[in-house]
Amino acid sequence: MSDDGGAPLGSGLHYEGLVPLAWEPAPAGLDPLSLQGDNAEVLRFITAIDEFAKPAHGEDADRQGELARIEGKLDILLELVAQALREQAQLPEAVPVRLSTAAIEWRAVQAPSVNSPILLSLYLHTSYPRPIRLLANVQDVEPVGQSHRIDAHFQDMDETLSDWLTKLIFRYHRRSIAQHRRG
Repeated sequence: MSDDGGAPLGSGLHYEGLVPLAWEPAPAGLDPLSLQGDNAEVLRFITAIDEFAKPAHGEDADRQGELARIEGKLDILLELVAQALREQAQLPEAVPVRLSTAAIEWRAVQAPSVNSPILLSLYLHTSYPRPIRLLANVQDVEPVGQSHRIDAHFQDMDETLSDWLTKLIFRYHRRSIAQHRRG
């Protein structure tokens, strides 16, 4: 779990933040590719939500002036629906996460065993409380105080899902840099 160049999280772009996360032992015979379609759909919807919330520029700014009232009402509706879904879904506890397209590192009180296959559920957007579910193999578990730092590598992620996850991580990474620069 070091930041050396050989580790998936040590090389390349990653996202760090608090993310609701749950894990369970991987069900026997579960094919990672069977999860790909649902995961790509979740990431596509999250991207659409982020794009919808992004301010427009240039010619789009003129159109946005006309649509501002409608978008404001849609924002209110989206927030109400998201709030109802969050209450109904009972999301898992948000934990510190470092996420790349190849691996994840998180902290938790309960930890899986090293070399065990697990099924992760990650809730990556508060306005869309539907998880991406990824099969991973636990590479390392390190005690840290009263909790553990867990490092797991994703299994058999297809190119489409990897592309959607890369876009999301890049957007979140860019947003965190901008927030850091603002103070």
